[in-house]
Amino acid sequence: MKDKMYRFLIASVGLLIWNSCVDPLDFIGETERGFVVIYGLFTDDSESVHKVNVGVTQNFGLVQAPVNNARVSLLSDTGLLRQYSPSGNGDYILEGVAGIPGTSYSLIVEINNEVYQSSFERMPESNAEDQVDFRFTSILTDTRIEVPTFEVFGSSTIEDAAEPLYLRWSAEETYLWTLLDIPASGPSTPVIEPCFIQSVIEPNRINLFSTAGTQTRSVELFFGRRNVDDSFLNPFFVTILQYSLNQETYEYWEKIRVAISNQGGIFDTPPAPVTGNFRNISDEEERVLGIFEVAKVQKTRFFTTSDDVPFFLQRPCVFSPTRSITSYPASCLRCEERAQGRRIIRQRPSWWVFE
Repeated sequence: MKDKMYRFLIASVGLLIWNSCVDPLDFIGETERGFVVIYGLFTDDSESVHKVNVGVTQNFGLVQAPVNNARVSLLSDTGLLRQYSPSGNGDYILEGVAGIPGTSYSLIVEINNEVYQSSFERMPESNAEDQVDFRFTSILTDTRIEVPTFEVFGSSTIEDAAEPLYLRWSAEETYLWTLLDIPASGPSTPVIEPCFIQSVIEPNRINLFSTAGTQTRSVELFFGRRNVDDSFLNPFFVTILQYSLNQETYEYWEKIRVAISNQGGIFDTPPAPVTGNFRNISDEEERVLGIFEVAKVQKTRFFTTSDDVPFFLQRPCVFSPTRSITSYPASCLRCEERAQGRRIIRQRPSWWVFE
């Protein structure tokens, strides 16, 4: 029977996309009972909300059920122990904590009477230097239609170091969506909450590079593309996140990339489930999916405005007194309708600065 193995980069992710930029990945395999699936990302970014997702694959179906009654803890080799807070849908978050490069961390997940623990993963101490650029262009489809697109690309330069560097990149977008501003009909003026929407650009794309076994110290990168639409009416920010990993985590992502390239997409069936660094400490035979990823992160951020876009952008949410409110798209009235599961930020990010 087929089970959905894992919802992961985010999706951005997923989405709902957290600052970790982790987005859902789905993997399917054969099993007689559900697999426990755990994914966590812990970095040295003090502004990040560190997130762990815990789930279990369901028999006779393709749905991964969230586990909301787990106890999730972060343990360092220096004795630090911090507990994550549940936030629903199998997610657990940790705020106000930043990893220390050179320190090793492990994740402990307790589900009922079972304890799952990752191996201790050392946070690397170095990153590469990224150069990022963008362009607006058109892609000719199979039906001979030109589709306006936005592409992000660049390069990375790596200094010589005593040990190999293992790198992964993700591209995250954040844009301001302006809801319909309806004039007040009474003495009070309604307050429209800010609506910033965040997600991963091309979550299927996995960019990896390692200096192990090569003298190459620079690499050209294509971070992703997306269609040009009314997301670009207001400032549109792109954040390139470069994660410096250890070798074991890098090899895990390499397996994921191979599985995706073999099957054509992250929602297709790979040859076999991909296991990571978790184990059931009382049952070594149990296969546990997912990984606890410890990374030193570096961010490169830029923004575009509508002046940069060489295509016509229609404004769907401009109020007209002669138009019925019900005639506007639902996305003009509610941020959730626009986001469609992507992460919504209700306060202007501290880095939302135009200079």
